[in-house]
Amino acid sequence: MVFVRVEPMIRDDWRRWMQSVHIPDVMRTGCFQAYEFDYDPEADEHLICYHCPTYAAYERYQTQYAPRLQEEHTRRYVGRFSVRRYVMVPI
Repeated sequence: MVFVRVEPMIRDDWRRWMQSVHIPDVMRTGCFQAYEFDYDPEADEHLICYHCPTYAAYERYQTQYAPRLQEEHTRRYVGRFSVRRYVMVPI
C-alpha cells in the first residue's frame, strides 16, 4: 500500500499522471494482478494498493523496476509530495 500526499496546486496534474503514466507502467511490469486508487479527503491522502500474486513477484518488482519508476515520480514532483509505503502479507 502506498499513501501519498501532494500539494493542492499539483493535485490534478499528479492524479492524471498517476492514472495515465505511472500506474500503467507499474502494471506493465507483470508483477501485480490488480490495483486500487483512491482518495481520502479527511486525511488529504491518496491510496494506491497494488495486489501481488506472490511475495516473490513483489521482490522482483522491488529489485528490477521500483528504483526507476520511483525515481521518475520523484524527479517529476520533487519536494511536492510525501509518501509512506507498507507491505501487507496475508497470514
